[in-house]
Amino acid sequence: MELLRWKTRIAVLWIIHMVSFSAYLILSSVEPKVMPAPQTGSLQISEGTKFGWVFLFCVPWIMAWLSLTLKDAANRWTNFVFGILFAAILILTLIGSFTGGASAALQFNIFWGFVVSLLIIWYAWKWPKQEA
Repeated sequence: MELLRWKTRIAVLWIIHMVSFSAYLILSSVEPKVMPAPQTGSLQISEGTKFGWVFLFCVPWIMAWLSLTLKDAANRWTNFVFGILFAAILILTLIGSFTGGASAALQFNIFWGFVVSLLIIWYAWKWPKQEA
């Protein structure tokens, strides 16, 4: 039962992560300094950038599902690695937001995503030991 609680906590954190990223997309779309409006014709997004956005959007959903279905060791390490990956991406995004003129709301949203990533890493690291 204890293990199910840990899996559920991590899955919920991944869902929170995805909702936070959705809020980031909404906030950044209304901030012209961060993302120019498409109607001005100045928004040119490469295929690589589009793939990156899709990756960042889909991985938390996949990780939420994997958190509930993977075996213990694979679950722990998958969450640990992807938690570190997302924490690194978010800290770089946060640093860029300070120089890019993002609003305080957008910066708080990025910071919140970073905190959620740290919680995922912590839960994966503190994963309960299984008795033989």
